[in-house]
Amino acid sequence: MAITEMVVAFEVGGATIESRTYQPGDVFGALPVEDGIRYWYMADGTEVLPTTAVPLRNFTVYGSANKWINLGLVSAYGDARRGGYTGTYTAFCGALAGIGTYAAPNLLRNWYFGHPVNQRGVSGTISTAGYFLDGWKLVSGSVTIGADGITLNGTMAQVLEDAPVGTVTATALTDEGVVPVGYDSTTKTFTVTAAGTKLIAAKLELGDVQTLAHLYGGAWVLNQLPDYGAELARCQRYLVPLASDLVQAVIIGTGMIFFFVPLPVTMRATPTIVVDDFKVRSVMGGTDQTGFTFAVTAARANGVMISAAKASHGMTAAALNAGAVSLLSAEL
Repeated sequence: MAITEMVVAFEVGGATIESRTYQPGDVFGALPVEDGIRYWYMADGTEVLPTTAVPLRNFTVYGSANKWINLGLVSAYGDARRGGYTGTYTAFCGALAGIGTYAAPNLLRNWYFGHPVNQRGVSGTISTAGYFLDGWKLVSGSVTIGADGITLNGTMAQVLEDAPVGTVTATALTDEGVVPVGYDSTTKTFTVTAAGTKLIAAKLELGDVQTLAHLYGGAWVLNQLPDYGAELARCQRYLVPLASDLVQAVIIGTGMIFFFVPLPVTMRATPTIVVDDFKVRSVMGGTDQTGFTFAVTAARANGVMISAAKASHGMTAAALNAGAVSLLSAEL
């Protein structure tokens, strides 16, 4: 079927300001006059002039204040408008500028306090120095665990396994915005000090620009959210909780029993037992046997060997129970 007319939309900032119908062989003629718009372009970047022949199809022409239009940006705004975005073109550009073109990887583990890995199961207000959430030590003061963040009134820190090489940027997102925090490359320690401040996230990244969060509509928004499963696996390299009945013995000696306990990940180093609720049980009947001393004697890619020592224990079959919780730690 022969084309008898072409409909051309003239668009500025994602909004159609005029629509025209042309006939085959027409040129564009006088172009729309719009405040601040000096140039008109087709989607392929071809500049439209009054003498330009109108292509034989329906299409959109875009207005621009500059000689070279960024069609990707205009199209993105148009798509956003069609998807329900109600802000101005200027606000949209500001949001894009705030997001940046690249969010650098976060060198911290367990950095999102809105949904943190919490294998110790801590809650409420903590004022005892030491590890609380996975990877984080309370150095001084107190920290309160909330539903969507933590409130720090003191100092907390995370020690990295490997020190990044080059310039780094250390920041934290509070309920008031992104703030700079401390990093000591000698001790490989990331430190946050605050006085009753709510913390939502933290980041250590390569480079001299923060990419933790951006302003959008007057509010601070994270550039990315962590995958909880991936963060849990990272944290389990340093800490693994065990509970209840585990395994039967693989070796029984006169004064020593050995148990191989499978683990979900390969731990960073041979762990130590930092919370010990282990028990040796008889296989027939499940009676707890007292007087054993427990230790991790070896680490493998898929688990650890735990020994239970007791002189003349007299057992010929045994099982290991971790109680309510026992913790294996390879923390720094």
